[in-house]
Amino acid sequence: MEVILPAEYYQVRREGELVWDNVGLRAYSFDVARIGRMSVEDGMFDSWHRVLWEVGKMILGKHSREISNFVNDKMSLKPRVVPVVDPQLLLEFRAREEQGV
Repeated sequence: MEVILPAEYYQVRREGELVWDNVGLRAYSFDVARIGRMSVEDGMFDSWHRVLWEVGKMILGKHSREISNFVNDKMSLKPRVVPVVDPQLLLEFRAREEQGV
């Protein structure tokens, strides 16, 4: 399943703080690029919806009409707040990638 997660899920903890490493930054950049014209916030919201839909299918059955109600109920509990990520990080990653670092 293709999803995009909040930035902190891609970061690693070093000395008590979340920081970007090459693997996390590459994965985050790939996921952001994959969502296309959608904003990162909308991409995360869409990802949350798709994950809940799959969970609903597992709980209620693949063809249940209750899946939509399940998803809508859970989505109403999810605050639509996304951490702000410095877009310069993505540009820095692309520059590193072009240099072969």
